[in-house]
Amino acid sequence: LDRLLDRKEKFIFIIDGRLIKSAPIKSGYKLIKWMSNNKARIPGVLCGSAIVFSFPILIKIIKAVFTQSKPVSPNLLTQNYDEAIEFLRKI
Repeated sequence: LDRLLDRKEKFIFIIDGRLIKSAPIKSGYKLIKWMSNNKARIPGVLCGSAIVFSFPILIKIIKAVFTQSKPVSPNLLTQNYDEAIEFLRKI
């Protein structure tokens, strides 16, 4: 992700967590820390993102995190991969 920001080219991304069996706390923490450290660099470059999880509890956890640290670009949390793809196509 740092390289994408360094290139200053617009991008979108999707996290496909449909096969995850438990909450990826360590990975989530790293992503939140990275986003916090790069908050000034992200706007205008990250155009949007989507996060797909099969377990509703994981979506609730991420929504709770996002209430504390709002995403700087459009973001979708869903259980439906096709919905995520369609969301990103419209950006």
